[in-house]
Amino acid sequence: MQLFFTKKKTNFSDVWYRFRRNKLAVIGLIVITLFILVAIFANYLMPYDPYKIDIRNRLKGPSKEHWLGTDDLGRDVLSRLILGTRVSLRVGLIVVGISATVGTIIGLLSGYAGGWVDNLVMRIVDILLAFPGILLALAIVAILGPGIDHVILALTLTGWVGYARVVRGEVLTIKEEEYITAAKSSGIKKSVILFKYILPNALSPIIVLATFGIAGAIIAESSLSFLGLGVKPPEPSWGSLLNVGRRYIMVAPYLSIFPGIFIMVVVMALNFIGDGLRDALDPRLRNK
Repeated sequence: MQLFFTKKKTNFSDVWYRFRRNKLAVIGLIVITLFILVAIFANYLMPYDPYKIDIRNRLKGPSKEHWLGTDDLGRDVLSRLILGTRVSLRVGLIVVGISATVGTIIGLLSGYAGGWVDNLVMRIVDILLAFPGILLALAIVAILGPGIDHVILALTLTGWVGYARVVRGEVLTIKEEEYITAAKSSGIKKSVILFKYILPNALSPIIVLATFGIAGAIIAESSLSFLGLGVKPPEPSWGSLLNVGRRYIMVAPYLSIFPGIFIMVVVMALNFIGDGLRDALDPRLRNK
C-alpha cells in the first residue's frame, strides 16, 4: 500500500550519470575531496609548526625551505594555510548542517500547517531576509565577541531562513499531490506524512542549496576573520591570513595572494558542484 503514497524517486545511478557528464562539476568534486583530505590529515601534511615564531626569517618570499614564504612573524605560510583549511571547512559544514536542519524542519511545519502559523513564520523570514546576512552576522559577532564558535552561531542564526523558504515552497506544492491526499485519507499520522512522504521528495533543492551554502559560509567566515571578528590569534584562517597580508601588500604580496587563491578555488569548486547537482537533480532532465 505504501507504493501509492510515494513518488517515483530519482535513481542514484541516473543522478550520478548526469552529474559526471558535467566536467566542471567533476573537477569541483575532485578539488573539494582533496581539500577535505588536507583538512583531515593537516597534522601530517604541514611541513612546519604553524605557530612557531622565527623573527629572523620574517617576510621571506617563497623558497625551497618555505614553498609559500613566511609571514610577519616568520611562520610558514603553507603550514598555516593547511591548518586554515580545517577551520574554513569546519565552519562551512557545521553552519550548513545546522542551518539546513533547522530551516528544513521549520519550512516543513510552516508549509504543511498553513494558516496563521505559516504567515507568522514567513513574516519572520521576510524580516531576516530584508537585511544582508553578512551584516546581521557582523552585528551578532560584534556583540558576542570574536571566536570561531560565535562565528558559527552568527552564521547559523542568519542562514536557516533560506532553507525554510525553499522547503516551505516545495511543501506547498507536494502536499497537494494525490498520493499525499491518499495518505491523509488513510489516517496516517502527520509526522509520518511530513518526514516519510513529503521530505524525501523535497530533498533535491535542499541538497543544491546546501552546496552553495557551504561556499557562502566560507566566504562569510573569511570576511569576519578578515575584519578581526573570526578566529582568535594565533589560530589561522584564510580570512585572518588575508588580513595579515593586507598590511604588507607592497613588500610581501604573496601573503595576500595565496590565501585568496585558496578561497577562490574552494568557492569555485563548490559552485561547480552545486551547478552540477542542480542539473542532475532537475526532474525535467531525467529522461534526457
